[in-house]
Amino acid sequence: GAFTLGMFGMRMLGDALRSRLTTGRLVRCMAASVITGFAIIAWAPNATLLTLGFALSGGGVALAAPLAASIAMSHPTRSPATTMAAYSAASLFALFTVPAILGSVVDAAGAIYALAAPLPVLIFVLCFTPALIAQLGKDNRL
Repeated sequence: GAFTLGMFGMRMLGDALRSRLTTGRLVRCMAASVITGFAIIAWAPNATLLTLGFALSGGGVALAAPLAASIAMSHPTRSPATTMAAYSAASLFALFTVPAILGSVVDAAGAIYALAAPLPVLIFVLCFTPALIAQLGKDNRL
């Protein structure tokens, strides 16, 4: 429930945030929110903090798909059809594979390790988003 409510709240704020923040800053804030939420979940001493951690994580992932589609649609050297086809294929692949992989991690090692699995990617996003956005020429306000 808290994860879904976090996603819902962030989706409702998404347009306002997008108009105020650069793409790079918004993506970094989203990654930081997910990382913070995961940390709270991992070490929460009570249900209230656990709920907060799930809400932060949900809010952090809420704008990932709309932002990724927006970036794909404005690629400087490829047509929108080509980039959206690649984005759709990658999304579909992730939809079918990630739950099975994370489920296997939960079975083998536990839920905390499944939550930790995406941390390297999130840390990469946190650190290298400005360079990636600049490379695409998408947002010169970074």
